[in-house]
Amino acid sequence: MQPEMVRYIPEIVTERLLLRALRPTDEIDVFSYARDPEVANHTLWEPHENLNDTRVFLAFVAEQHRSGRSFIWAIVHNRDRRVIGTVGLTAYVPNHARAEMGFAIARPYWNQGYTTEAVKAMLSFALRDLGLNRVEAFCKLENIGSARVMEKAGMRFEGILRGREFIKGRYEDVRMYAMLKQDLR
Repeated sequence: MQPEMVRYIPEIVTERLLLRALRPTDEIDVFSYARDPEVANHTLWEPHENLNDTRVFLAFVAEQHRSGRSFIWAIVHNRDRRVIGTVGLTAYVPNHARAEMGFAIARPYWNQGYTTEAVKAMLSFALRDLGLNRVEAFCKLENIGSARVMEKAGMRFEGILRGREFIKGRYEDVRMYAMLKQDLR
């Protein structure tokens, strides 16, 4: 994701979703799920306490995109026309054509395949269109839901990394998943 490669975040349409750039006008939708402690439980971030927290997040995402350090898509539900989550690529390492994937989705949309649908679309774009060779993702050991999403999206479990992430005041072991360009079906 060199800056010249990421001048815009393309829209990606799936059967039930639209992936598009986050906008400042998405603040209410993002706040509605980002304030949920259950959604934030397995993430690196704390639940948003107010709209200002969400505005700071959206400004951070915009800056990361401008600098070429990340691609973060809003996950928009086609029927509801609401932002129900995010999926994106961060931690880009250009000389290795590698990036890290992350995602979050509103609780009312859990266990319905929406996250897997968004992750599959993003992986396809990253490995086919961006020319990445590898996309990695991590989840806390007890986060079985995220592990299942990654497996259903075609990522392979590569092992447990001990003390890999400092999350909310403590070091956590994480499950590591990855997909290579050659793994695309």
